[in-house]
This record gives sequence, C-alpha cells and structure tokens, in this order.
Amino acid sequence: MAKTSDGIEILVGKDYPEMCKECQAEIDRAATILGFGPDVADTGGPVGVSVEDPEGPCMYAYDMGWFCDKSMGGTTCAQTD
Repeated sequence: MAKTSDGIEILVGKDYPEMCKECQAEIDRAATILGFGPDVADTGGPVGVSVEDPEGPCMYAYDMGWFCDKSMGGTTCAQTD
C-alpha cells in the first residue's frame, strides 16, 4: 500500500501479485495520474474519480482498459505472450 498526501492508504501495483508486471505498472500509472489525492478534480486528474477508495487506481486502470486479457480472467497476456 501507498499513502496519499492526506494519509489515505491506496493499493498500488505490487499489491496485486496475481497480475503481470505490465498490469501492475498500469495500476501505478493510474495512481500517478490520480495524483494520490482525495479530490482529483483539484489536482488536474480525471474528474469524478476518488482515491479515497483504496482500490481507486486499480478501478481507474480497469475502466481505461489498460489491463491485459490474462489479468481480466482470460488465458493470454497481451503484454507478454
């Protein structure tokens, strides 16, 4: 877990060991985009996305379609296979 500037704990890529390294990196990218702040509209991040939910970065990466097929329950990893 990582802590936001407001002390809120959020899950980052390493907290999802079942996902491939590329998908973990996408979660970290989402966390960076979200700005690790509770009000991302004020930080220049996507409006309406909250990181007060510990899984906010993972949910954002999922919504953006950044995960490979295997991380989404499929049989192949588009990133490495």
